[in-house]
Parts: sequence; C-alpha cells; structure tokens
Amino acid sequence: MGPCTRTLSRIGLQYCVDGVSAFENNSLSVKPAEFMILNLPPELRSQTKYMLLHMLLPSNLKGQQMKKYYDWSANFEMSTLHSRGVDGVRVVVYSTSLDAPGRSELLQMKSHSSYDACPHCHHVFKPGIIQKPCYGGFRRFLPRDSHWRRREVQADGHTYVFATNETRSEATRRTTQSAAENCHLATRSRPVRGHKGLPLMERWPSFRWDMNIGETMHDLKNFCDMLLKVIVGKGRYGMYQHWLSSYDAKHRLHCQVHNIFPQVHDEHNPLPWRLSREDVDNLNNRVCRMSWPHYMDIPCRLGFSFWKKSDRMWKCAHKEMILMVRVPYSHVFKI
Repeated sequence: MGPCTRTLSRIGLQYCVDGVSAFENNSLSVKPAEFMILNLPPELRSQTKYMLLHMLLPSNLKGQQMKKYYDWSANFEMSTLHSRGVDGVRVVVYSTSLDAPGRSELLQMKSHSSYDACPHCHHVFKPGIIQKPCYGGFRRFLPRDSHWRRREVQADGHTYVFATNETRSEATRRTTQSAAENCHLATRSRPVRGHKGLPLMERWPSFRWDMNIGETMHDLKNFCDMLLKVIVGKGRYGMYQHWLSSYDAKHRLHCQVHNIFPQVHDEHNPLPWRLSREDVDNLNNRVCRMSWPHYMDIPCRLGFSFWKKSDRMWKCAHKEMILMVRVPYSHVFKI
C-alpha cells in the first residue's frame, strides 16, 4: 500500500467472494464478489453498508467461463482505477479473503482438498501403496535437526511411527513467477503441481500470487476436523468413521505395509490416542449442558455437540471450543 500520506492518494481494497443461497431450496445459486475498504477502521470494514458490491456471478460457472467476467473487469474497470483512479485517488486491490474452495477456484488450483492445492509451497510427492499421502507431511517444514523428522518418535509416553525418516529439504515457496510458469505448463496438457490454468485475476493490475490468502476461520475448521478424526476416529455419528469402514481399512492396510502398528486395532484393541466411547459421551454431555449467549449459534443441538456431529461446528469461536473443552488427562495433546 505504500507509506502513509497526509492527503488521500489511494484506496486499498480487499476482495471477498463466497457463494450464497438466493432461493429457498438452500443450494448455492449466486456468488457475490465484494470489496472491503481497508482505509476504514477495522470495526467498520465488514459492515454491510461500508462494503462495495462488485459482481454477482452465477455459481455454476467454472474455469474459463468464470474468468471472462474477471477479464472484462480488468479491461474496463480495474486497470483504469489502478492507473488513473478517480480525481487522482488510485484504487489498489491489496489482497483477497477466501475460504479453501474459493481460493482454489480463484487461483485455478486442482482441488481445495488435494495434496497439491496449497498455494504457498511446492510438494514433490511420490505415490505410495494406496497412492495417497500419509498424514505427517508437516514434518518437511521442521528444522533439519528436529527429532520429529525421525521415523519413530517418543513423546508423552506414546510412540509415534511414520513410514520413513523425513530427509527432504523444506518445500519451495510459490511465487508469482513460479505460479505463472506452472500455469503455463498446466494449460498445455494436464494440471502441474496443482495448477489447472491461469488465475481468474491474473489480468488485474498488481496481481500477486501470495496475496491470495485463506481465511483463518476455515483453516481452523480443517485443523479441528483433523483433530477430531484423530482422537475420536470411530463411531456412528457424522464425519467420524466406523472401524469397519473402507476408509479406515485402507489406512490400516497402509500402516501394516509400512510396519506402523502392524497389530490389529479395533474397538476392543483401540489405538492408544483414541478416546473411548465413554469419553466421547462425557465430552458431548459437557458441551450440551453449557449455557450459551443468545446471540451465538449454539454448537450443540438435539443432544449432539461437535464431539458427535461435525455439522455443529460453524463459527470460528465455536471451533476453538473444541480445544478449550477439557479432555481426560490421559489424552491431552501438546500442540
């Protein structure tokens, strides 16, 4: 944005896009694209009356069908506003605010849930027995001398076993230049390192790859989802997988091939970090008996909380409650 000036010379905007349901069938039908004015104080920026509606996009358009709207805006609106402005006041789009699906769409990534979808780094992945990555990929970003890079790690009385020692160097961060090179290769035949094509905003002036960030709320939701899968991992409720499901069966096969907990684990011989059914019931009852302010969406309904129903997690503050509700001492995780 540049240094502060005594007179207004530029207006900084943050671009926000998400899908909404415009009709009663509750399906996503339109995507409002709006600007948040960063010149305003933080408490005013996100208020509806201070935000600028830019476009209303049909939700069923993908790829080049969607890109033509962004290209039109670049040619007839954003380029002129950025170079000449209005009465000498230039308009600068500083960054975007997106959830994971929106970010993958705006940047034309392969999928927001795929291994290559991270917009900040390059992962070199060699498929394993089931052609999917193991959890624990975070180890690549640790210092070279970290003990968590070893295949077996002792911590808090537990033994953590990975498929191999992590010997790779830290992943290379994506830049606008490297992203452009990958996009160019992706348009020839097939996706390259997660890229499907050119980002929707690539013609906008001052576009930078690393300014397209994800929302903390959705990153926290993904973290909490993974945490619940690890410590709950079984049950008849919502997202949590049953021991006999095909999902768990493939992961058990992967562990057995790499000699990670080769013994059979089931409900009668659970993994050491799993919560028991009684633990989950106690934690669920604890959340359901809490008193919540009237202006909050209560994270429990009809006797089920986020410990048993994943759709009870919505707002950022509620997701943080997962980490605040006390877990039995034997299952406390140091994160």
